[in-house]
Amino acid sequence: MCLVITFQFVCQIFKPRKPNSAIMFSTPFEQLIAIALLSRSVMGLMPFLGCPATLPPDATRVQYPTQASFCPDICLDQNYNYAYFDYHLDDPICFCGDNPASISSYTDSQSIYAGCASGYEEHKTISSFDHLFCQHDVSLVDQTSPIIVNRFSECFAHCQNYLIAMVQTHPDSEDLGCFCGTDYNDGQEEACNRNAQFLYFNDFTSPSGALKKRQRERVERNSRRRLEAFCPNKMIPCNVTGVPDAFECLDTNFELESCGGCISGHFNDDHKLASNGVHCSSIPGVALGASTCMMGKCEIYACKKGWVWMEGKCEKI
Repeated sequence: MCLVITFQFVCQIFKPRKPNSAIMFSTPFEQLIAIALLSRSVMGLMPFLGCPATLPPDATRVQYPTQASFCPDICLDQNYNYAYFDYHLDDPICFCGDNPASISSYTDSQSIYAGCASGYEEHKTISSFDHLFCQHDVSLVDQTSPIIVNRFSECFAHCQNYLIAMVQTHPDSEDLGCFCGTDYNDGQEEACNRNAQFLYFNDFTSPSGALKKRQRERVERNSRRRLEAFCPNKMIPCNVTGVPDAFECLDTNFELESCGGCISGHFNDDHKLASNGVHCSSIPGVALGASTCMMGKCEIYACKKGWVWMEGKCEKI
């Protein structure tokens, strides 16, 4: 799998790493591939739909690309309407199909933007709508009366002349509520679970200049945070010291140099430079090579000369 980890379009081929390892940079060729992918993503052609646990009967496995985001591209290139991929495995898998997964099979997401805690990540391979995020208690400006649909694409078609489409999912039901509007009023952020409201932005409408500018600002404000979905399960995007607008994917449960959180700040945090992690080997008094990170906490086994180990810490004599 390959991760886009910077707005300068840097990506890397990787397989899931062992503890105390991070996902970092790669080659110029992969950067060019990432440019093409991110350009398509910005146009909003492949919206995230959810996390089905099971695939539709017509889903066909295809040769897996080097990056999770390539799966929708391969499915589109082969004229399929939907893409489903699972990047939790050592050998991630990609399926393509012409029909969406059953809504009742959807599982919970791990993010308000995209990314699945389990199951497959499902995308429409081409659409004028781009997924913004999930919330609850959202209201739309000039909101239309709701209709019931069975597919996200039916809602997109219904809202084609509007700037915003909102899909309301319902637990244990194949029905989806569909709303259209010219803008939205922020609700409460919520992971894209089975009872969430999925908001989508129509990139091909022609709203007023002021409204489009405000919406673009919202999209840009959210775009950095949406990259969290590119980190594999249990990893989080942390800032790379000295490299603006870039992140590395770390498992802070086991990362020695960023234990318990991002030592240089969380990439998706509004206060992105605030440190909330610990460099275990830099703790005062700790002997070289005598510390590790376990479950987000530093464990110390020996201290430097002039220090004494006491209750898991090094105390100066």
